[in-house]
Parts: sequence; C-alpha cells; structure tokens
Amino acid sequence: MRSRVEAVDDTRLWAFMMALGEAEIWPSMTAARVPTVEEFTHAQDWALAVGLVSEALAYENVIDGSYLPEMMKEE
Repeated sequence: MRSRVEAVDDTRLWAFMMALGEAEIWPSMTAARVPTVEEFTHAQDWALAVGLVSEALAYENVIDGSYLPEMMKEE
C-alpha cells in the first residue's frame, strides 16, 4: 500500500481536453428566456409523476420573466 500521493503527469489529459475543445462537440446554449407553456407543462407533468411536487400550479403563478430584457421574454 502506498503511503503518499504521487504527482500525476496530466500532459495527456490536457491534450485530450484541448482536442475536445477543437472538435467543437460542446452543446450550443440558448439565450435566456422564460419557458413556453408547453415546456412548463411537460416539466410539471414529469415532476408530478415522480412525486417531486404534490399539485399542479398555474403557469402564470410560477413563471416570471420580468427580470429579463424585453427582447428575451418570448422567442
């Protein structure tokens, strides 16, 4: 059994991470926006089905896009 931690050469790991970045396999991100009624309903139905929430709530009582710039409130 080893009693001390040995330094690890991370050169190969760094090269791998750089190759991933160059391959552009990272997912694209969307701009901030409020979810649509359909997106909200889908997520809420799932949360109800798995027991994360006990009752359905109205979209208007949960979603508030007032903190977003006007252009981001709806797509």
